[in-house]
Amino acid sequence: MTSSPAPVLLWDIDGTLLYNDVRGLGPYLDAIARVAPDVSVPGIVTHGKTDWQIICELLEAANLDIGLAEAVSKQLDAVSLSYLQPDGALKLLPFVPEALRTFRDAGLSNGLLTGNSIGRSRMKLTGAGLDASLIDWDAGFFGSRTRVRSDLSLAARARFAGVPMLLIGDTPLDGHAAQKAGIPFVALCTGVYEASAFQNEDCLLVLEDLGNGSTDRILEALE
Repeated sequence: MTSSPAPVLLWDIDGTLLYNDVRGLGPYLDAIARVAPDVSVPGIVTHGKTDWQIICELLEAANLDIGLAEAVSKQLDAVSLSYLQPDGALKLLPFVPEALRTFRDAGLSNGLLTGNSIGRSRMKLTGAGLDASLIDWDAGFFGSRTRVRSDLSLAARARFAGVPMLLIGDTPLDGHAAQKAGIPFVALCTGVYEASAFQNEDCLLVLEDLGNGSTDRILEALE
């Protein structure tokens, strides 16, 4: 008899696992400036978008060649460390280590579905003080070369076909990506969006945070 595959939790990072005080477009603008100096770049909204989507939209807003995106992406990893190093820039959200440990010990896989590159993901999570062994990095889907977040969720669903999964995030765009791939979505109101923002989304659960019995509710949802 073969054992059933372990259920996979796909976690967003910013606003879901950690608080990121590096607000705004600073790292992206610095990365663009290294590739195209002295160019004025208009601001855009970044919540829920992948790094690649943000880079492409900024290049388009500045009327720059979209072909520069690859070079800008490489520079983004290079400049990010200086933004993420200051004390207090990154903080784990309440109950995160405990929840990840509970899920791991219950036999679940804590994967990632994030708009960041794998390098920026590691910088953020370890910089915030998370034990990196709580993350199954082989179950990671990263947005450094993906403009549409749902491409990541579709790739996750294809790789783990038949495996129970949940996507956990803090923005409606996380919910859209989950729905597109047919993955149940758990909304966490730990980022910039309140519960009302998810009223029209197809959510399995809407949770204020990962405390107050939330881990039990997530485990029950997978049964």
